Amino acid sequence: MDITHLVLDNGQLGKILAGASGRQLGRLADGPRQPDFAAYTDLCGGLGIRVREGDDLDAALERALAHPGFSLVEAITDPLLV
Repeated sequence: MDITHLVLDNGQLGKILAGASGRQLGRLADGPRQPDFAAYTDLCGGLGIRVREGDDLDAALERALAHPGFSLVEAITDPLLV
């Protein structure tokens, strides 16, 4: 199935913020470090791409959307901006 997911990874698993104020409302889970979603997608037979720079996002999305099958783009983001 040709499906592409975009994951915004702020490195804070389950953190819930209140809009532009950035006030933390809660946390879904405390525990181990954030998983590498792109690597996991590769292990499952899809195409996983991890993006650390905003300038690389367009090319990563184009590559993922052109991939025949499932793909995931994991964008590493600043936890204060997402």
